[in-house]
Amino acid sequence: MSHYSAEQWMKLLTGELEPGTEIDLPVLTGSMCPLICPGDRVKIMRALWNNCHIGDIIIFKKGNQLIAHRLLLRFSIGIIQIFFQKGDFSKKGCFIKTDQIVGKVIHVVKRDGSVHEYGNNRKDERTIAVKKLILSLSAAVVSYGKELIKWIFIHP
Repeated sequence: MSHYSAEQWMKLLTGELEPGTEIDLPVLTGSMCPLICPGDRVKIMRALWNNCHIGDIIIFKKGNQLIAHRLLLRFSIGIIQIFFQKGDFSKKGCFIKTDQIVGKVIHVVKRDGSVHEYGNNRKDERTIAVKKLILSLSAAVVSYGKELIKWIFIHP
């Protein structure tokens, strides 16, 4: 596996890598723990939004950061594509635009050297995504429900 390069990171961030190109980057945060943890390395394949499926661990840009989170929901309203992503360890997810998606994780090299591949078992990944989506929506309903109740009592 190749070593991290600032040039590769920048090309992925700016969309200069051709679709299908693979690069190796380090993981810096724990939003996908225990699946992907700080100190692990991910092999990322440059992919456009139309090659990303529910359950995939997608790479998207937010400012000058590249973030790896699970794609939980994908649908369209007319010609607009809507994507909802969330880190497995994160409490909340959010919607992203198609132009933010730059790739997807194809495998992870854990700190102990073991390699875990992704994208080969679509059914299992979709099952995980559906479970995480249900949990995320449940948490949102509880959170927003509490806010609604507060608002009702404060604004009679």
